[in-house]
Amino acid sequence: MPASQPSFASRILLAGAGVVGLFCAISLIAILFSRWHPWFDLFTHMTWHLFWGATAFSVVCWIAMRMSGDELRRSWQMRFLVCLGCSLVFFCFAKPWEVFPVVKNDPKAPGVRIASWNVLLSNQDLSELDRWREAWQPDVIVLIELSSPHESFLKELSKEYPYCEWTLRGASGIGVFSKIPGTVISFVDLAELSVPAMEFVIPASTERGALHALAVHTFSPRLNPDTTWARDLQLVAVKDWAQRVGERVLVIGDLNITPWSYPFQRLQRDAGLADTRVGRGLFPTWPAALSPFGIPIDHALVSEDLDVGYRGRMHHPRQSDHRGIALVVQ
Repeated sequence: MPASQPSFASRILLAGAGVVGLFCAISLIAILFSRWHPWFDLFTHMTWHLFWGATAFSVVCWIAMRMSGDELRRSWQMRFLVCLGCSLVFFCFAKPWEVFPVVKNDPKAPGVRIASWNVLLSNQDLSELDRWREAWQPDVIVLIELSSPHESFLKELSKEYPYCEWTLRGASGIGVFSKIPGTVISFVDLAELSVPAMEFVIPASTERGALHALAVHTFSPRLNPDTTWARDLQLVAVKDWAQRVGERVLVIGDLNITPWSYPFQRLQRDAGLADTRVGRGLFPTWPAALSPFGIPIDHALVSEDLDVGYRGRMHHPRQSDHRGIALVVQ
């Protein structure tokens, strides 16, 4: 008696699983070679999603393999092995154990309260910052992508945060606002790319010394590899700055890179900086509309001699594609 032919639905499911397995394999190869070309680096942004997607499809393929007849079992077995193998490698890259909240994270912890937010240059209404500011009560505010329509708001903000500097340059616009007396703020041209970062020094309130911080907005990686290379040059300059300062260092802002990318990990390693997310959560910040399914590209990195009491995020903004980050350090 001839063997029964698989149904049309079974063939469609099998083909779909094959496409998923092929995509996972291609993505894995791209991530493995991500340090060699910016196009491959784009795949690192999806590392978290690839891990969970490959894991889920491994389960689907395993169930289908158990339920299928002999004519399809081997095909499902191959797809299961591909997805499972990719999932195990993505597990090593994504480091999901880092997001488990095992570190005390208290929004009322003592220390310097810092907020950072990419407001989006097309955002004409910054009033929601006032609501976040009233709830969070930051001592220092970093704002990114400031443009001319924001100037009147910034002038009002400077009345409460008198130690401030800002530049209105659209995607390159940035400002730092502090209410802590003696805060010193200066512009820094990272890698001489004419894109300002801002260094601010908060005077010592204890014997531990001043806090040296750098507010940064790096280039956004795109299909044009020049912007990704420029971003990586900025990150190297951030590393040089952190090494030069040496102690009590904070790097904060929109770095346009995920923690799974090699340039980010190289910055951490060479500058001796710790990611404040680790042990507290994933904290995806972009795109804000997809949270919690977004990716963390806004960061706060600290040297080992800083104590982090809290790391959190801004409420869901209506006018910006980024969620802000909140930090307490001492």
